[in-house]
Amino acid sequence: MKTACGSTIIAVGTVRVESGTSMLITGLSGVGKTSLVRALTGIWPFFDGRISTSAHRTLVLPQRPYLPLGTLRAAVSYPEAPEPSNTPRIVEALKDVGLGDFVSQLDQSDRWDVRLSEGEKQRLSIARALLYRPDLLILDEVTSALDKASEISLHRLLRTRLPAATIVAVSHQDALHSEYDRITVLKRSTG
Repeated sequence: MKTACGSTIIAVGTVRVESGTSMLITGLSGVGKTSLVRALTGIWPFFDGRISTSAHRTLVLPQRPYLPLGTLRAAVSYPEAPEPSNTPRIVEALKDVGLGDFVSQLDQSDRWDVRLSEGEKQRLSIARALLYRPDLLILDEVTSALDKASEISLHRLLRTRLPAATIVAVSHQDALHSEYDRITVLKRSTG
């Protein structure tokens, strides 16, 4: 991994994540975890090597989720269009992530990006993953605004409800190690 100017950020080597397994990427702040996520998603072109996937449905959940203007139904359904026929699944997903109090407001238009706390926004993004059912799920500090017990619970929920998904997560939390099949610790490059 390199900066746009060509300086090495991290030397990753070969990383292989088998379909249906999970990997937690951890390391000190500033070591390049988010740059690696950006490379995985195709928005960071400054690296040597190749990235390949057989996933047909990929979902990336960042630390600060995007919430479109409109109804809560639209916000939780994103990146897909909101469908009234999905109401039972939406209700279940919101309850599962601890946002059951908002179920009665599904069709209410609001500035959800302003109204919800950072933790609630992160819970909403986890609900999105439950609804979207991706083949590849990339999580970048997706539960950083939550307490440790909630973080563990939501990561466990994703593994339980999306058993066929390949999950690549970035987190600083050592407590999440037991929730993942494999741990990769990134270290600063010395070159």
